[in-house]
Amino acid sequence: MKEKISLWVSSLGSGGEKDVWTDLRWIAIDLISTHLWGEKVAYKTLINEEDRQLMSDVLYPKNIYLPSWLIHFPKLSHYIENSIGALGINPMHTIREHAFEAFQKFKHIAPKSGKISCVADKLWTQHVSNGGDMTDEAIAAELGDLLLAGMDTTPDTLCYLFWLLSKPENAKFQERLRDEVRSLKYENGMPSVVDADKLPYLDAVLKETLRLYPINAGSQPRVCPPGKPVAIYDLHIPPGTICEMQALSVNRDPEVFENPDVFEPDRWMLPRDSTKFKEMNRHLWSFSSGQRMCIGQQ
Repeated sequence: MKEKISLWVSSLGSGGEKDVWTDLRWIAIDLISTHLWGEKVAYKTLINEEDRQLMSDVLYPKNIYLPSWLIHFPKLSHYIENSIGALGINPMHTIREHAFEAFQKFKHIAPKSGKISCVADKLWTQHVSNGGDMTDEAIAAELGDLLLAGMDTTPDTLCYLFWLLSKPENAKFQERLRDEVRSLKYENGMPSVVDADKLPYLDAVLKETLRLYPINAGSQPRVCPPGKPVAIYDLHIPPGTICEMQALSVNRDPEVFENPDVFEPDRWMLPRDSTKFKEMNRHLWSFSSGQRMCIGQQ
């Protein structure tokens, strides 16, 4: 991670303009692909134009994504998804093709020692050739889904963070964060990732950014299972009912967050065992909650 960030920082120069939105995507892709396939197979979009062109198919798809409201029409959704798949215009096909090619490269250098250094190493232990039940296609699908899940969410959040801190009215927050980061020990121009992860104000800025601009801001529908009605807070929900919540609405609940539409990182600078902090943290729903919550929170 330090290597990728250092590479990007050195490219900033001393002036001019920088397309932060795009650059953050290159950083995310390089980091995530390293975590998934290992350094030898990972994309190197920060320095390799060929890799950039390759990943542009995923970042700027010419294919068709289904609108989220189709969840309310399961049969229609299933029919359309199968139809566009047959026509070859399903964007997931492109993503999984890239993931499959990357996994084929990984197979040629797969470790024989059993050492686990990336996600592909772990999945490789369950491959059919090793006595497991996962095929090449199954492993590639898992890795492709993880690549897709991380290459937009992380850079979009950081882009919002940079934008918020760059606004004149938020200069005091930027300066306080600068002071905290400057207090770290640096080696070769970069602080320790472990030390940076412990910074309380940095954590507050990240929480407040995620609160105001959750990446999955829309509804996250769930269907009440068949059988008996489900009772939640004395409200009886009939089987088959589609229930939805929006992270944006929960994160800006005025009963929990004072001035909910205002960027105020200092609101999080409370003792973590305090009642107010626990209440706000419980209502920070950017990663959803429960068994199907986003594993990216970890």
